[in-house]
Amino acid sequence: MPFVADTFCNPGYDGTVWLAEKHSQPNDAQGDIPAPSLESREYTWQIDNRSDRLQRLRIGEHTDESKSAAQSEISMALQSQLFRGNSKLEAAAVSDPAHIVQGDSGEHVRKIQLALIQLDGAALDPDGKYGPGTAAAVLAYKRKRNIINLSYQKQADNIVGKMTMAALDREMVAKESVPARPIQIKVLHPIPRAEAPSASSGGSTLRLGFKFDVDPRDFPGGNFSKIRITPNGFGSLEIVNGIGATIRCLNPINVIGGTTNIGEVFDPALSGNQRNTVSVTRDPHVVHVKGLAPGDAFIEAKIVDGAANMMIVEVRAAALGVVPGQPPTKTPPGRTFVSSRDSEPCKGPVRSGRPVNPRGTGRKINLWGEEETPGFEDYAADLQHSAMGNGTFRPWTEDTDRPPGVASGTASDICTRGSPILQVSIDAIRRMAGPKCRVTFSVNAKFIPLIKKEFPFPPLEEFTEENGFQALVLEFP
Repeated sequence: MPFVADTFCNPGYDGTVWLAEKHSQPNDAQGDIPAPSLESREYTWQIDNRSDRLQRLRIGEHTDESKSAAQSEISMALQSQLFRGNSKLEAAAVSDPAHIVQGDSGEHVRKIQLALIQLDGAALDPDGKYGPGTAAAVLAYKRKRNIINLSYQKQADNIVGKMTMAALDREMVAKESVPARPIQIKVLHPIPRAEAPSASSGGSTLRLGFKFDVDPRDFPGGNFSKIRITPNGFGSLEIVNGIGATIRCLNPINVIGGTTNIGEVFDPALSGNQRNTVSVTRDPHVVHVKGLAPGDAFIEAKIVDGAANMMIVEVRAAALGVVPGQPPTKTPPGRTFVSSRDSEPCKGPVRSGRPVNPRGTGRKINLWGEEETPGFEDYAADLQHSAMGNGTFRPWTEDTDRPPGVASGTASDICTRGSPILQVSIDAIRRMAGPKCRVTFSVNAKFIPLIKKEFPFPPLEEFTEENGFQALVLEFP
């Protein structure tokens, strides 16, 4: 009967093998299998003491057939893609002193956690820390499979030793041999609605104004589904075929290298609702996503060295509606279209610079407004600067959902006051303005040359206001 050298590492080129022996009592609960007795071997071994734990052994006189079988067993390594090549796991599979116990940490522990999640549905966060939760999952795994060394144990323990590594590796090999079904991310809430193709987006091309730390090679199709929620709103996603995957919300990297927090994911079934990293332990597995601020992010579902999928998260503010209140009527002496400092009260300390007697035949848009212009709707021309002082967010003029987005050529009146005039504002005004649209600017005088260059129309009114801003009223053809 050939000797199964399950306590050896790979043999050397000279036929020498190394044995890691356990120098303690067999019932000390340090591992799955006690150190084997050399006297019980069928073959003769020459032993040279090397250290208190490692001994050098040379195969003695026996048949070539038995020697080949023994060396074949000796050279056996972990076979699963998840485990193989990890030195600590390889050692734990053959050496009692290298067993993995509670209190250990590192990549080898994380791989064990991933295996327990995929094979046993363990509710673990694969953080690489062998804490009480991981110990309990190991114990549950061993109890289900009756992994007990009957030579000295009466019940399973929570240690990952040779028998446990063998079982984990064997099951992972079997699991990895089955072609993985694609991970699916399904929107449960809010219910997705059909979208009309956007002419401005060039068909199905996704245009993002941010940089993401995503490797596109993981997602070669690039045809991502989408969930749309509001800031401080919630959505629900169902992850199918994703056991062992990690769910993350990939937020964009802003222009200064930091992260803009657009959204986050969490598991509603876990106490404390750990944010932005969820381990998939069930099939299907429901996770929640929360909108934090307007913008675009990605939900990523990915198994280490395995299947992956992504979903776009659109966080958009809803339409705010028309600002209620009495429209301004008082103008500075000799002026017609711009309100004076003592005009009707508004939200905010500055009453001047608001449109008076707007045309009112179409939509009335206040770019960057904060409820100070009754009869107008407050909007932002980009997503990054849509926050208002009261903690809410302005809707986006360019939103492809309409409402809240503003359709091209539908505005009869547009105003902007006290805000820098950037190209994004110029572009939004030009697109929204309908025939005879009246545009009222109350801005720093340094922006007036840019405005006149972009909109070379004869001014209806231009003057310096009481607060030092420059008022300029234009009318589109």
